[in-house]
Amino acid sequence: MVCHKCDKQVNGTKKFNWLLFLLLIFTGIGWGIYLIYYFLKRPKCELCGSKL
Repeated sequence: MVCHKCDKQVNGTKKFNWLLFLLLIFTGIGWGIYLIYYFLKRPKCELCGSKL
């Protein structure tokens, strides 16, 4: 993928928040919403942090 802000070829990264996921498991359906959000959110540039 090419970052539009820094104009370089980079691999996008997404970080899974395990603490939030575990907390949402104990509240019920919240974990399903978080999984959908994680798979739909766009990866970020490793260099500048902007969305790819």
